[in-house]
Amino acid sequence: MKRIAMVVVGMAVVGAAPGAGLYKCTDANGRTVFSQTQCAPTAEAVDVIVHRPTEAQIQEHQKQIEANQALIDEGIARRRAADAEATRRRAIEGTQAQHAAEQARIAWRRAHANNNAAGAALEGALATDAAASDARYNAEMDRLTGR
Repeated sequence: MKRIAMVVVGMAVVGAAPGAGLYKCTDANGRTVFSQTQCAPTAEAVDVIVHRPTEAQIQEHQKQIEANQALIDEGIARRRAADAEATRRRAIEGTQAQHAAEQARIAWRRAHANNNAAGAALEGALATDAAASDARYNAEMDRLTGR
């Protein structure tokens, strides 16, 4: 109930022009009510005092707002940089894992190549595949690390 009365007072103070009348009454339930019109014959007139900030106070407040916004912007920039770095690190780790898996597949195939002419040809092809895998890996790591 007190909260409602405070809201009513706040609305009345905001809405009331300087010098306008504000009245305090007690309703039938015994609650205090504020109104811009005389709400009961026993209503008390209440003086409304409006405090307006000085130009210096307004400027100081504006400086505080700008400083706060600068801090917010700085925090956002730091967060974006951290997110970009985390994304780059994940890409590097993924590239490393992909390269390791590719090299492991090639090593397995080399280990299981037959010791005959077909096996020798396969060994040459696997060596070429391994070199190509290394070249792709090195190029991607250069791109990701900015080398």
